[in-house]
Amino acid sequence: MASRGPDRYEPLPPFTKLPRWLLAKLSRRARVRLAVASAVAAILLAIAIAAQVRTGHREIRADSLASDRSDAARQDALAEDQRARRVRLPAGTTDPGSPAVVAALERGVRRDMRVRVRRGRVDGPIRSVACRPVRQSRTPTTAAFFCFARQAGARSNYDIGFGYGFSAKSDLEAGKVAWCKRNPRPLHSHTAYYEEPAVSPACLPESR
Repeated sequence: MASRGPDRYEPLPPFTKLPRWLLAKLSRRARVRLAVASAVAAILLAIAIAAQVRTGHREIRADSLASDRSDAARQDALAEDQRARRVRLPAGTTDPGSPAVVAALERGVRRDMRVRVRRGRVDGPIRSVACRPVRQSRTPTTAAFFCFARQAGARSNYDIGFGYGFSAKSDLEAGKVAWCKRNPRPLHSHTAYYEEPAVSPACLPESR
């Protein structure tokens, strides 16, 4: 029996040339099938990526809309919190800054704050309410005031008051005194949405 020759050995090419070497080993039909399969896989991958991108964009838009609605709701709540409240001036009032007007204003603010505390809109209890005139803003028929509803106090070397500020104005022609809770912009970085609502002219001194 004739002896067989040694098996033919073909070394593998470098790693960077391996794909081309393997492709050359395929028949023409196999290469066509591989090309078609690769094209189909590429198309399916592109479709999947596009669908994922669209889903991501929809989620981003939904989150943005939800955030906008939340910010708008907070702004509406701030505007409602700051709108003017009113009580009638005492009968026969001729002095818009008289002690009787101050007393009526303080009673009105105190009742208002009790309602806010009961509805959970502010922290309580409210210890006291004090209003003082803004004298440089007085006119013959109006007087401006600053009121402070004291929530709590802590005493160390100083008397520290916590509470809520109000702008107020009495108007003889309207026969009423109005007050507006003030909501200054917080100093926190996460409140970028916040825009301090405009204060009603009914609570502000007359412009000169």
